[in-house]
Amino acid sequence: MNQLYFTRSIKNLILALCFLVILFTEPVMSQSVKLDSILNKVSVGISTGINFPSMYYSDQDIKYQSSLFPRGIVGLFAEIKLKKNFSIRPEMAFIGKGQIIDDLGIKYKFSSNYFDVRLPVIYNLRKMSSFEPYLFLAPTLGFATGGMIKFQDMKKEITNASIASADFGLMLGCGAKCPVKIMNYDVLIGAEVNYNVGLSDTYSKKEIDETAIALNRFSYSIDGTRKNRGLGITVSFAVPLKNFASLLAKKEKQQIVEKINHQPEIISSKKPEIPNKDCYTIEEMLSYLDKGYDVNDRKICLYTINFETAKSIIDKPSMEYLKQIVNLLEKFPTTKMKINGHTDNVGTEEYNLQLSKNRALAVYNYLISQSIKSERLSYAYFGTKYPVSSNDTEEGRRNNRRVEFEMQNRK
Repeated sequence: MNQLYFTRSIKNLILALCFLVILFTEPVMSQSVKLDSILNKVSVGISTGINFPSMYYSDQDIKYQSSLFPRGIVGLFAEIKLKKNFSIRPEMAFIGKGQIIDDLGIKYKFSSNYFDVRLPVIYNLRKMSSFEPYLFLAPTLGFATGGMIKFQDMKKEITNASIASADFGLMLGCGAKCPVKIMNYDVLIGAEVNYNVGLSDTYSKKEIDETAIALNRFSYSIDGTRKNRGLGITVSFAVPLKNFASLLAKKEKQQIVEKINHQPEIISSKKPEIPNKDCYTIEEMLSYLDKGYDVNDRKICLYTINFETAKSIIDKPSMEYLKQIVNLLEKFPTTKMKINGHTDNVGTEEYNLQLSKNRALAVYNYLISQSIKSERLSYAYFGTKYPVSSNDTEEGRRNNRRVEFEMQNRK
C-alpha cells in the first residue's frame, strides 16, 4: 500500500512540476515562438538532503527540549531565468518534519511527513571562480501525508487527530551552483542551506477541541500554537534545457544537409546567397543564422551604441541594444564575434585610435559581464581609417562613430 502511494505521489509530483514550468514560461512563449528561446532560460533537476526539524510552541508552559532529529528531503525543481540576476524555481518536495519530545518523562518521536510546494525567488550573486552563489526567499505550502509517533516499541500512525492537514511557511537560504561538463553536456551541481519558518498552526482540530488522546494521558488541552521549524541541507543536480536546443539545432542542420544532398544536382548547385552589403541589422543576421546561411565575415553595424562624450563609458540607453547582441550569442552558442571600434575625424589620429580601442574594449567587457565566454569574443580598433560616410557633415560623423560586430562562425 505504501509503495503504491509513493509511486502515485511521484507521478503527481512530476505532473505538477510540468504544469508549473508551462505556467511560468508561457509569458516567454508569447514573446517568441522559437523553442530554443525557452530552452535557454530553463533548467530542471532533482535535489536531496537532510532536514533537521523542530517545533515551536507559543505556550510558555510547554518547554520541550529538541534533540537532533535528522529527516529526509527529496524533490524536483525547474529553475527559470527571468533577468540577469533573478530567477524563480518552482519545486515540489517530500520532506520529513517533527521533533523528539520529552513530555513528563516520556521521550518519543513525533515524525510528520509533508508534500511541499515551494516557489523560491533567487537573486544570483557575482560569480566566484567556477561557483555561482545565490540567495533566495520562498513561500512554502505543505500538505501532511501522514507520519508516525514512536515510543520504544510502540508506534502510532499520525492521522488528522494529531496534525493539521496543511502547513504554510517561509523559507530563506543561500547556496551555490557549479557548472560542469559531463559527456559534453552542461550540468549544474549545487549545494544549499535553508531555514524554514512555519507560519501556520500544526495542531489538528481534534487537539484544539480536546478530543485527541495522547500517548501518556487520556486527553490534553491546547492553549497556544505549535509551528514547524527546520534547518535543511541539500545537494542538487540540474540539466539546462539548452543542451536539448543544441541537439535540436544539430538534428535540424543534419536534416537540411541530407535534404540538399538528395536534391538533383541542378538544384543543389544553386545555394542561397546573402545580399552583399557593408553592414546588416541584427534582425537580418538572426534571419540568416536561423536559415543556416554562411555569415562569416559579415558585419552588424550599430550606430545606436553611444558613449559619454570623448569617453569610452557606454550610456544606459545603449545597453538595450547590446542586450540584443547578447541574445543573439546566447541563441547561437557556436557563433563567435569580433568587435570593431571606429570614430569620426574630430581630434588627432592618435587620439581617435586610442578612443576606438577603449570603446571596442568597453563593449567587449560588457558582453563578458553578461556571461558570454571570452573565447567567443575578440576586438579590434581602427580610429578614422574606415569611414562609411563623409566627415564633412554632422550626420556623416555620427555614422562614422560606430561599433561593428563581425561574425566569425567559420568552422
